[in-house]
Amino acid sequence: MKNLSIYFFALLTVLSLTKCDNYHHERGNGNIISEKRNIEDFKEIEIGGSYEVFLTKSEKPALTIVADENLHQFINVDQHGDVLEIFSEATLESEEGVKLYIDYVELMAVNTSGAAVIKSDNVISGDYLRLEMSGAGVIDLDVDLKALKINISGAGAVELSGNVIEQNIQMSGAGGLEAYDLISQRSKVDISGVGGAAVTVKKRLEATVSGVGGISYRGNPEEVNSNVSGLGTIVEDEGEEDENI
Repeated sequence: MKNLSIYFFALLTVLSLTKCDNYHHERGNGNIISEKRNIEDFKEIEIGGSYEVFLTKSEKPALTIVADENLHQFINVDQHGDVLEIFSEATLESEEGVKLYIDYVELMAVNTSGAAVIKSDNVISGDYLRLEMSGAGVIDLDVDLKALKINISGAGAVELSGNVIEQNIQMSGAGGLEAYDLISQRSKVDISGVGGAAVTVKKRLEATVSGVGGISYRGNPEEVNSNVSGLGTIVEDEGEEDENI
């Protein structure tokens, strides 16, 4: 990604939040072990806590947790239908961090609260994906989709690359979306609060900003419908674009 300022801001917030929540704290003993949890097939993931999450497409679902030996007992894994839920009963403090390796067959939604950092080892492809983030997490993904829906609240940051036909983005609070490297055909972006979004659109952009948020766009879209209230901004970024766009 060309602009990583949002990413680093969110990471700093992630680190600070791990020290100031209302959960009791558990400190890792330094003995890092790997533990596999038994899970069934799922299509949605809900993450609550401060983890590094690595997503991998596979022929069957799997979950491996890498953490200090004494911290595993505080990591809960539940399933409700197609939803895989992973959350902590305490604030986990580990010098190495707590890592979740999640293999999925088909992924349609990722919902994260708290301070998780979520990445993918491969391109996430399909008809539809929903990303929901509250708190101060980070999502960094490469996608190839027909439809994408993003909802960011709090101070979360999302960085995306790849291709999507249609995307719908809703942001509130102080979140950030860095998606110049995600080539979309049609985009609808609605920002309230002080959030900011950067998108690339080829055909139609519908942009709305209230408060002091901002939207910047590239791609020379054929149609732009914009509405600004308050001190917000919607501007075309004429900076350098990928020659393949």
